[in-house]
Amino acid sequence: MKTSTKVLLIINVIALVGAGVFFTALLSIVNISGGVAFTFNRQSIIALTFFLLWVITGFVLFIRFVKKLSFPRKLFFSTISSTAVFAFLVVVLYNINSISYAPVVNFRQVSGIGQNYTIVYVLIAVLAVLYIAFLSISFRVLSKPIKKINGIIYDMNKGEHKIKYKVGGSREFSEIATGLSQIDKKLAEKDKLIKVASDEYEKVVPKQFIKYLGKRSFSELELGGSVTKEVTTMFCDIRNSTLKSETLSLTDNFKFINDYLGVVTPIIRKHQGFVDKYLGDGVLAVFSSANNAMLCAKEIVREVNIKNALEKKPFNIDIGIGLHTGEVVFGVVGDEQRKSPTIISDNVNYTSKMQEVNKLYGTKVIFSKRTLNAIKNDKAYSYRYIGLLSFNGEKRFAMFELLDTYDQDQRYNLNLYKDQFEEAVRLFDDKKYPQSLALFNKVYSKNKFDTVSLAYINHIHKDK
Repeated sequence: MKTSTKVLLIINVIALVGAGVFFTALLSIVNISGGVAFTFNRQSIIALTFFLLWVITGFVLFIRFVKKLSFPRKLFFSTISSTAVFAFLVVVLYNINSISYAPVVNFRQVSGIGQNYTIVYVLIAVLAVLYIAFLSISFRVLSKPIKKINGIIYDMNKGEHKIKYKVGGSREFSEIATGLSQIDKKLAEKDKLIKVASDEYEKVVPKQFIKYLGKRSFSELELGGSVTKEVTTMFCDIRNSTLKSETLSLTDNFKFINDYLGVVTPIIRKHQGFVDKYLGDGVLAVFSSANNAMLCAKEIVREVNIKNALEKKPFNIDIGIGLHTGEVVFGVVGDEQRKSPTIISDNVNYTSKMQEVNKLYGTKVIFSKRTLNAIKNDKAYSYRYIGLLSFNGEKRFAMFELLDTYDQDQRYNLNLYKDQFEEAVRLFDDKKYPQSLALFNKVYSKNKFDTVSLAYINHIHKDK
């Protein structure tokens, strides 16, 4: 028993004894003297003090007693005690006329209860309201731990872990809170492990890929499951990588490739794209937005140029990027022992082919007409038409070079002769080679850095 409870108990007993000793004075407090008058003599004051002290300490002790009980007993005692008090007061009020004890008679005469039962009914009604209010407050207090437990369960369902919970109330509720805390701790540990595993899986299977398949996690991916989406694919590759690989040791070659990927991959993520696969020193990335893909290509070229300017090693990175927009199939291939998420489509092959054209023309970024059409604001980019891409002799795609990869002066000169260049390309497409050659020579004479014009000139001379 707590020390404070012991003290309260002692005070309660003393107050009860004191009230008993001064019982007569206590009953004679109310007298008739043209109304209600309290005789505040020494005995009556002492008697009233003892009585009030007994009531207050008794109430506090009762509350402490109830708190220590189990929940069912707590409900029983709180209900039965309040009901008993209410019933007693109702009986007393209703039968006050039949009580002949002197103080009661005095009270009956002063209050007028003896002459008017309406007062009795009003008092009973007031008592009923107070009784209901008391029960309501009691049950609210008693149900508070249950509400806290419901809140805990709700937070746990949302994945919010507080590890240690306090609900108050009886011992049963404390035990429930302790149990929930232990469960929550284990759930938090499992969630942490799941997050770590999920983060690791995302390094292998991007969450965007999983989202495209309509799944929530890697574990939900099913063999053979697929979905078709229109996206913009990007192939980014290092030029002359074979030469670089032959010159470097195996360890240095891996470091070289990772240095390059360390530049490219974060930029892809920055523009809401994801890497579908690494192909040696090449990267196949996917974007839901053609505009994001174009911005990504521009930034990759810029950052690679910066790295090249700072690089002191003998080999700088020279890249080529191809962009194409079209439908691809997102799916899972392999078997039950080895599943591999991937994208499959001829459009991916078109992207790869355009990336290879960069090597022929000496360009940085080439994109298709479909990508140009998918860009909402094509005025934000400088570009020019550079010809048709034939694929397996069946399809021909219009290709465009992104001019934003050149410095300001070069970009200005290319745009200045853009119309003549594109006319030369169209003449070439129509197999009007002499006219085409004349225009290409004119454009190249103004821009000696124009590798595309030079490639066309060499091709026409070669075919003569």
